[in-house]
Amino acid sequence: MKFLGTCSKVISVGFATAFVISALIALLLVNLQNHYLNPDTYKTVLDEQNIYDRLPAILSKQIAYSITYNPCLENPEQCEGEGMGGVDENNGPPTYLKNLTIEDWELMLSHILTPEWTKSQTESVLDQFFAFLNSEEEKLSITISLVGLKANLTGQKGMEFMRILVDAQPPCTETLLGLLLDAAAGDFTPDQLLLCRPPEEVMDGLAPTLEAALDLVIDDLPDQAILGKKLFGGGENASASTINEGPGINFQTVRSVMRLSLFLPLIFLVLLTLFGVRSWRGFLFWWGIPFMILGISALGVGLIALPMLDWGLGTFVLDRIPGAIDPDLLNLLIDSTELLVQSFVRVIVNQAALIVALGIIMTGAGLIVNYTSTKKA
Repeated sequence: MKFLGTCSKVISVGFATAFVISALIALLLVNLQNHYLNPDTYKTVLDEQNIYDRLPAILSKQIAYSITYNPCLENPEQCEGEGMGGVDENNGPPTYLKNLTIEDWELMLSHILTPEWTKSQTESVLDQFFAFLNSEEEKLSITISLVGLKANLTGQKGMEFMRILVDAQPPCTETLLGLLLDAAAGDFTPDQLLLCRPPEEVMDGLAPTLEAALDLVIDDLPDQAILGKKLFGGGENASASTINEGPGINFQTVRSVMRLSLFLPLIFLVLLTLFGVRSWRGFLFWWGIPFMILGISALGVGLIALPMLDWGLGTFVLDRIPGAIDPDLLNLLIDSTELLVQSFVRVIVNQAALIVALGIIMTGAGLIVNYTSTKKA
């Protein structure tokens, strides 16, 4: 009997250990699903970062930075034999865009990327993406409405937009002014009206032509942009017309595993009860101590999450970031990532604290029961 009792305790310790490990994994998986597969998580982070009001300034710096970025300054060897500086002046954006300063870009973008439009479309994209993840569809299809953006380019806002573009160009020489007026008088393309900055008296006469040029650009824009990509499924029978077809990913199976992960620790907990519990005192100890260890382990995971994130970014990510990304944009991405992790850590720490408290209460109750029974004996 003593041998059987010892075996029962050893088996119970094994089940208790398996419970703690599986419950910790399940706790992380379930919270990962609830937190990171929820569009509201990302909406909250974007609002906390005030991203919609800051977007024109962020994008203007990135655009100006990428236009002037010269990879040869970082790695001259890769540009050997490509001429002075390794930069091909014939490539890249048109000259009239290169003439824009960061302030010009910010003014233009603030005209079209209003906080109301960017927020509504960003949140719509998030809702569509996560609705797709919760569906049985194989192909992701996201619709972005461009109606508001086109409206921001019409009327007085549109003319202010064009005026910023024109004012950023160098003053017209006599030759360039002649070419500009010839283009305005005939069949022109919008970029032909941005050869230079004409005198103010000429600019007033060109206003209707500039508005007509912008209208041509607006008319070419669709009311909706539809982005399609096949993320799930695939194989020999997949449609050849699918846009940007990607590898098959059985995402629904992954989600099911995450959801069902809680059942494994419950099974171990039942087995622990069957093999280890013989009294109320045993119940309180065999449940209380594993719960306390589980909670402390979860707290430990929460405490090391942010330092591990910083270490991972510094070790594996930051050195591999392309040099064409503006430092301010990079800092924004890092801050957003840290906010996402911090919000997840808060959930884990709060749950871990409750589990530790439950473990302490049960273990304390077990000690009281043990003390009471010993005193009676």
